[in-house]
Amino acid sequence: MDLKPALSTAGDLFLKHLKYVFLVAMLVVAFICHQVSVHKLQSQVVSWQNAAAQKDKTVEEQKGVYEKLAVQTADAMSLLDTKDQQIAGLQTQIKQAGEKLDNAVSVGLTWKQAYEGAANATQTTPAPTKPGEVVVNGRIRVDFSKDFGYLGVSGYTMTTPPEAWISVKNLRPLKLTVALSQSKDGAWHSYATSSEDNVSADIIVAAVNPSLRDEHWYERIGFVGDLGLGDGFLGGVGVTWGTNRLEVGPEIWMTAGMSVGKFLGVSITYHPWAR
Repeated sequence: MDLKPALSTAGDLFLKHLKYVFLVAMLVVAFICHQVSVHKLQSQVVSWQNAAAQKDKTVEEQKGVYEKLAVQTADAMSLLDTKDQQIAGLQTQIKQAGEKLDNAVSVGLTWKQAYEGAANATQTTPAPTKPGEVVVNGRIRVDFSKDFGYLGVSGYTMTTPPEAWISVKNLRPLKLTVALSQSKDGAWHSYATSSEDNVSADIIVAAVNPSLRDEHWYERIGFVGDLGLGDGFLGGVGVTWGTNRLEVGPEIWMTAGMSVGKFLGVSITYHPWAR
């Protein structure tokens, strides 16, 4: 029995499928290399953005709204002053809770101008305790008060000997709003604004941990299944990997009907409106 024709046909089929396998492998390798280069480029961009953020100063973008670039780091806590008792307590609390710090913004508040102005004042002098008595070296008392909006000041002074007493009260809370935003180029910006016009904000530290938002590599793996009915049956399975916009991977199809066929190829999915 001559096996040469059968072997020749089997060899041709093997070579034919081998070419498809090689083509698919080359496409997958090219896609992986592209993703690696994109990751390297993104890392370089982040490095440039961090260099700019470290040199950046707080800027008043509009009245009462202050902005500063935020550093992207996996250890935002390291940028804070842990010698400060309150920050040290915050660090301890986060560790005890087993949590990870997503972002950290430290803001210094100062008055643009001193709170000063004429106050309401009244003067009183000691009165004689009995008819005809003359008060010598009587102490004179002056009481005063002033409402500065969110601060209230009151007190008094007395003479001979000199004496003074003052009270400063918070009449309404000072509201500080801090926000983080990301621009289209991937840079992070921190914003701060207060509820009082006379209070300015200086963003001392602004840091964000993007690693908590980044996907793990295995989250990008997808499984594909195809099913078609017509003159025969078509089915396919595959695996894809990619970004939010593009997914690529090998897929195998089988047909059943008048004849049975097997196909090996590449599955490509593109999401043009993905973020």
